[in-house]
Amino acid sequence: MIFVHSKRFIVFLTSVAIYVGCLLILRFFPGTNVLFPAILSILVMPTALILTGAKYAPKPFNNFTTWFGVVFIGICILNAIGQDDKNLLISLLSFDVVFSSLVYNDTIRPYIFNEEQFTLIGYFIRVGLGMIYGAVIDLIKYVSISTKKHNVSKSL
Repeated sequence: MIFVHSKRFIVFLTSVAIYVGCLLILRFFPGTNVLFPAILSILVMPTALILTGAKYAPKPFNNFTTWFGVVFIGICILNAIGQDDKNLLISLLSFDVVFSSLVYNDTIRPYIFNEEQFTLIGYFIRVGLGMIYGAVIDLIKYVSISTKKHNVSKSL
């Protein structure tokens, strides 16, 4: 029950509510400018989900690699079913240099995109890169925690 009462989970639920509210406002009042809160909530949702899951999830799921994989699989599914037809969500969450260099490489681009749509290989690359970034963050977390424990035991 601690998971439901955590501040990170409340931030996640609030950002989901803001995003759904923005979609409803756009549906019933077209032309209303709610772009900034919608983009902000899209950025906050995966961050809050990852931080909440990393702290309160059971042991196999309390690492960043798993949660980055889950978030990027969700983004790829949204893109595949047509909810992200202009590839904004995938490109918004891909500030990484590796994915950008793969997309703009003329020899690799046809394997990732097919007539401006992602291919299955492109989805695997996107999820794989997300999991690699999560593994790097997990490695940094592990090294920093082991360094702290080593320094504490050394000072005693």
